[in-house]
Amino acid sequence: MKSKYKREDIALILSQGAATIEFTKVDGSQRVMRCTISSHLIPEEYLPNHSYNSQYSYSDLDYNPNVIRVFDLGLNEWRSFRVTSVTELTVLDDRGYVTKPLG
Repeated sequence: MKSKYKREDIALILSQGAATIEFTKVDGSQRVMRCTISSHLIPEEYLPNHSYNSQYSYSDLDYNPNVIRVFDLGLNEWRSFRVTSVTELTVLDDRGYVTKPLG
């Protein structure tokens, strides 16, 4: 299945701030997640330390070009989603308000 969003575009947006991602989970249910990969938005205790043995690691061993690993700002946990499952992406400002829906 081809996604309407490119992995590189999603990753760039999330590295610069937060977004709301709507996607279809593997079980077929829909999920809406407010997330980021920007270190200035992630609480320090959850930042990756680049050690593969850490619970919150993010290393080349974890890399999958079809999946993006993000920090869920609502649950304060690391989550992931398949790029091809994304149905909507909305960019948020620093206060969590919608700045622009993409797509």
